[in-house]
Amino acid sequence: MESGYYKYFGIYQKHNGNRASIALSFRKSSFNKILKDATSTCLADILITRYYARQDIHIAPSHVYEKILLPLMKRTHNLWVDPGKCPNGISKDIVEELLNEKIAFEEILANEEKRNKLTRIKTPSRAWFYNYLRWYQCQPNDPSEIFLKRYGKEAYENEFMIFDTFLRTASRPLEMVFADHCLIDVHIVDDQTRSKTSRLWLTILIDAFSRSIIGFALLPEGPCIESIQTALKSATWPKEKLLSELAFTEKPWTCYGIPQKLSLDNAWGHLSYSLENLARNISFKGKYNSIQLEFRPPYKGRYGALVERLFGNFSKKIRALLPGANRNSTPQAVHNARREACLRYDDLVKIIIGLIVDYQHTVHSELNGMTPHQKWTEGIQTGLPLVPPMTLANERIFLRTSPDTRCVTTRGIALFGMHYWSPQMAGIERVGIDGKNIQYGFGYNPGDISTIAIYRDGAWVGDAYAKELRLQDGSALSLSLAEKELAQEIAKARGFEPSSWIQFIADIEALTEISRQEKAKEAKSDIKQNGGPKKTIKERADASTAVANQAQTASDKPKDADAELTNLLGKLGTYRR
Repeated sequence: MESGYYKYFGIYQKHNGNRASIALSFRKSSFNKILKDATSTCLADILITRYYARQDIHIAPSHVYEKILLPLMKRTHNLWVDPGKCPNGISKDIVEELLNEKIAFEEILANEEKRNKLTRIKTPSRAWFYNYLRWYQCQPNDPSEIFLKRYGKEAYENEFMIFDTFLRTASRPLEMVFADHCLIDVHIVDDQTRSKTSRLWLTILIDAFSRSIIGFALLPEGPCIESIQTALKSATWPKEKLLSELAFTEKPWTCYGIPQKLSLDNAWGHLSYSLENLARNISFKGKYNSIQLEFRPPYKGRYGALVERLFGNFSKKIRALLPGANRNSTPQAVHNARREACLRYDDLVKIIIGLIVDYQHTVHSELNGMTPHQKWTEGIQTGLPLVPPMTLANERIFLRTSPDTRCVTTRGIALFGMHYWSPQMAGIERVGIDGKNIQYGFGYNPGDISTIAIYRDGAWVGDAYAKELRLQDGSALSLSLAEKELAQEIAKARGFEPSSWIQFIADIEALTEISRQEKAKEAKSDIKQNGGPKKTIKERADASTAVANQAQTASDKPKDADAELTNLLGKLGTYRR
């Protein structure tokens, strides 16, 4: 008891009776510190910094732990880069390769230099990771300072300044190009009835060096394979012909070429086989440069800030100037915008090109008083971009390509439930020297599957046309892939096998015509506000049958056929552009 008295009396004297200091002295030296090895801490720092911290979209800690950390540890067999084995700081390459699921981990281990930088760790527990995340969030100073001190300047710039690094290191046009999509805030009307409204998606490719727009696409579909490949097609070749057709002669738009690196987000269309195939084949076996696809980390919208800022500027001008534009997001504003809509697709294309041309000749604050056009002109003084000639064969590489292949039979190439043939295929090889059938690749436009492009070893062989869609004058009936699926649903609704969909193509046109007539009638009489008679479901089905001349009579139809046709009519707005 006496020894305890002198012990605590000594503590009291040491802290001059300050109760807070005395209480602090009783805490362990490890209080509020995360006890873990440096390699595990490095893993947590990088995952939190890259996927959790500083985001526009909130991601739950459970998502980072369950969907990212655990699969990563399983793929790398619990190996991670050890900061103690990287005296010059953690390099960007090894971190990117460890996080890239497309790179086989065995390939990383095959590199002795990289293998020696890895250390096996125990998978961090969920409790430890959550505690460390809370500690990370409670730091009074900027967490980036801790990251810089622990892992060096190169790792710090890779995680915190990658976007700025791209802009700073781009030394010539087309070295780094950013791509992104935006839903335009204006409603357009269809060409037939001028009553149906829709909104379009704008895809932009912008050069990091000159801030110039090198290509665009304006499509009714959301971000997809066609969006980015159409924009790349626009970027590849000069724009003089396009500008002359639209009477833009005062200001030039001279930007074109094949991007060396293309920065994309992780949308499904960007991760497709078709885009990877295009990026590889656009070099035409080394004659021109290929495209290196670089994907921005998930939930890191700031990496695409260059394009996002441009979309913001365009949106302000569109909302302020164009009829049919959404002034704000309230239901009343959207309703008013639809009633005011009068622009067609071609009108909006011309307006978008006008905005692009004006932007190209507007002084940019980050170009030291120069316009993007002037900066681009300065950058290409050493030589114009080298691109393939604009021929039919070269344009075909921008079609959507499938990883599947087909062999040529006596009836042609079987695809989409039809058979494709053309005079160009008359002498096509069917069997190789090994005695096996030759497999041909194919490309197509989902908006018109009446024609496909045939490839062999990446080279265009020719086009083929659907025999079943051939008209009397020799031309082919334009049919989208969605309309083909709609015809299958019509066949099923009428009690037929879906494989007999070809018999119901005429029904699509009939249903479309009914939909157009009803839209026109609604536009004239304002049925939505005043009410009025509408055709019954049975009348719609009977009208479709009369036009098609291929359907059953009303008594032979299944009981739920009318309900099915009602649903199909509702889909016309989705399937028809």
